[in-house]
Amino acid sequence: MIEKFKTYKSKIHILNIEGGGNHILIEVKINGLKANMIIDTGASSTVFDIKNPIFENINFENIETNNLSSGFNSVIEGLYFGNINSFSISWFKLKNLKSIFTSMQHINDLYKNLNLPSVAGILGCDFLVANNVLLDFEKKEILIKKQIK
Repeated sequence: MIEKFKTYKSKIHILNIEGGGNHILIEVKINGLKANMIIDTGASSTVFDIKNPIFENINFENIETNNLSSGFNSVIEGLYFGNINSFSISWFKLKNLKSIFTSMQHINDLYKNLNLPSVAGILGCDFLVANNVLLDFEKKEILIKKQIK
């Protein structure tokens, strides 16, 4: 049996962060509202900014754990679960996305100081692997290959 796939494409923007390398930015829609997210292939989990007004109607559940998540530079505290009704990149759509939330004030403060748009979260490796994502840096686009059943 031949497997069939549908490929979704969207543009990515590569930002040169002074003194901090490059960030990959993508426009998404969360519950029908446009937002920007960072694509981070080194982040194990996708995380959303709990303080972003786009999430004001989400009911959050505290994640109780003795094993705090950590990033390369810091320990991440104050993690919450929440459910995003709809999430889309171009025509690729997910419904009822159970997600992790925390404050991303430090990232948005940096972006504000650099006159860059605020971000609603970070797309991590969990999302990239689960959705067969390919990043084409030459064409500056993301490709999501979804199997058609």
